[in-house]
Amino acid sequence: MRSKTLIAAGLAAVFGLAACSSGDDDETGGGGGETGGDGTLSGEVTMWYPPIAGDAEREFWDAKIAEFTEMHPDVEVTVEIVPWDGRAERLQTGIAGNTTPDVTYVLPSDVYSYGSQGIFTDVSSIIAEDSDDFLPNALETLSVDGTLYAVPTLVGMSTTIYVRDVWDAVGISEEDYPTTFEEVRELAPMLADEGYYITQYDAAPSMTLNGSFYPLLWASGGRVLNADGEVTVNGPEAIEALDFISFLVDNDYTPRDALTTDLPVETSPIARGEVAMLFARSVASLTQYGLTEEQLVVGPPIENTESTSYGNVGGYALFEGSADNEAAHEWIRFVTSPAFLAEFLPERDQLSPRLSVTDLYPEDSPNAQLAQYLDRGIVDPQAPGGTEIMNVLKPAVQSVLLGQAEPQAAMDGAAEEIEGVLARTGG
Repeated sequence: MRSKTLIAAGLAAVFGLAACSSGDDDETGGGGGETGGDGTLSGEVTMWYPPIAGDAEREFWDAKIAEFTEMHPDVEVTVEIVPWDGRAERLQTGIAGNTTPDVTYVLPSDVYSYGSQGIFTDVSSIIAEDSDDFLPNALETLSVDGTLYAVPTLVGMSTTIYVRDVWDAVGISEEDYPTTFEEVRELAPMLADEGYYITQYDAAPSMTLNGSFYPLLWASGGRVLNADGEVTVNGPEAIEALDFISFLVDNDYTPRDALTTDLPVETSPIARGEVAMLFARSVASLTQYGLTEEQLVVGPPIENTESTSYGNVGGYALFEGSADNEAAHEWIRFVTSPAFLAEFLPERDQLSPRLSVTDLYPEDSPNAQLAQYLDRGIVDPQAPGGTEIMNVLKPAVQSVLLGQAEPQAAMDGAAEEIEGVLARTGG
C-alpha cells in the first residue's frame, strides 16, 4: 500500500531533489551497454530513484526490472531507492567523487544546476521518435537553453482546491467559489463570521514557497527572475502579492500560527475542517489531512492578473559519462513508455507527461480534474541555486507578514542577496 503522507511530504520538499549512485571505481557511470552484431542489447544500467510511493517502491521496481530483462536478457539493471533526506548532498558527492550512476531521477532544480555543466547529457535522441507525444511545457521545463537534459516521467500540478463541506455550511454553491484575489477579499469576512478561515497560508521556515508565496507572485504577473534572468522579485507585482497575503493575515482570515510553525497535520485547521480553500495544493497533499477526495473540489489557479501555479516535472537524466550506454538509453525509453506510465503514475497520484496516456483516474475524481490545468503550471526561478534563492526569500516574506519590515524594503534586500546567489552559482 502506498503512503500518501510520504508522497505529499516528498512533493512539499521535492524542489531540491537530486539523486546519485555508485558507478565504476574508475569512471562515471555503470558498466556500459552496447548492441551486438546480431542486434542483441547487452551491458549494465544503474539508476537511483526516490521513494515517491514509500515502501511499495522496492517491489514495484523489482518487478519492472524483471520485465525489462525478459526483453533484454543480456542487460543487468540495478535500481537503488535513494532516501529523500540528504539527496542533494548525495548527488554533489557523487559528482565530486566521479561515482554517479548511469541514470538518475531529477527535477527542474537539478537540471538547472547541472544540465549545462557537462554533468548531464542531451537526451533528446532517446525520445526523438515520439517527442511529439510529450507535453511541450514538460520538455521545456527539463531543458536548458533548448537542450533537453531529462526525459519526463511525471508531472504534478498544484492549484486551488476547495473544501466542499465548508462552502456548503456557509451556503455558497460551487459556481460561486472565489477564483480571484478580489473575490477572496469579498468572501473572507463572511467565512470568518461563520467561524472559518478562508485559507491556511503556511509560512514556517520549513515550508516551500512553491505552495505559498510564489503562486501568488505569479498570479499577480510577477516572477522571481524574468526571461532574461534578471531579478524582478522586488517589482510591483510582488508588493501586490504581499499586500494580498497581509490582508488575510492582519484580519485573521488565515491562522496566524501557520506563519511561524509547521502545524501538525492531525490537529491543523485543515484537518479540523476550518479551512475553506487552499491556493496552491495537490490532491495528494490534502488527503493526508484526513480529507476525502469527495470533499475536494479542484478549481483553476487563483488569479489576480494571471491564473498560473506550480507545475512540477520529474524525469530521468543520463550522466555524460554514460552517454554512449545504449542499454541505459533503452531503459529510459522503457520507464517513460506509455504502458509503463499507465501503471506507474496512478500509484503515485501523479499526472502524465505524455499526451497518449489518458484516463488514469475516474472522470469525476479530483486528480482527473487537475489534469485540465497542466498547461498553467510553471517553475520559477529557472536558474541554478533555486533552493538558495528560496531560502533568501522565505525570511523576507515572513518579516513582512509579521509586521517586522515594509514590503518594498524587504523585497529590495532579498533581490540584492539573490543577485549574489546568481553570481556564485552561474545563474
